[in-house]
Amino acid sequence: MERPTLDRYSELTAERLQDEQATLLDSTTTAREYSRELEAMLEGKHEQVERIEEGLSDLIERAEQALQRQLSARPGLLSLPGTRANWQQGVGQLEQRISTLHGRLDRVREIGSATNVHGSVLRDMAYRKLQAENPDLVRQWEELRERERKAQTEERAKKRDQERAELTENGRAAGVREGKAKDQTLSRVLVQGFSDK
Repeated sequence: MERPTLDRYSELTAERLQDEQATLLDSTTTAREYSRELEAMLEGKHEQVERIEEGLSDLIERAEQALQRQLSARPGLLSLPGTRANWQQGVGQLEQRISTLHGRLDRVREIGSATNVHGSVLRDMAYRKLQAENPDLVRQWEELRERERKAQTEERAKKRDQERAELTENGRAAGVREGKAKDQTLSRVLVQGFSDK
């Protein structure tokens, strides 16, 4: 079996470093593209919330104006009972419509400012949209994040093992020192005991 020469070792090391740099560059590119795409989706969601708020506000305003017109067109005392009932029904429908629109507007505002365990609700919506529109990018991003988590976990495990090894080594060293101290004390006692006799 042929042993690798120093040149071959240097060549292998250079190739490995080149691969690591390419992976790092790909990771950086993926992260940058993912962030850019997600931010664009998030901006789109913010704009969507604003458009919906404006639309609902306009609908509420028009419904309130219609209610005012309806209230000003109140049938007189001499009008037929059916006319009065229709008018009351129309007022009730407009009031219900205004109430429903206010509820929707409040819900849209809540969504725009709401957060959950992962961050803002809009960010989750933007992520799901990005996942639907660009699943390859999201998959690459998740793989990148998984590799980073593994690397962090491995780094923590190495550090923990190193700390344990140091503690074990320190414990052994302390045990050796302690044993030597006991031996020296025992030797002194024995020497002293024999010299007293």
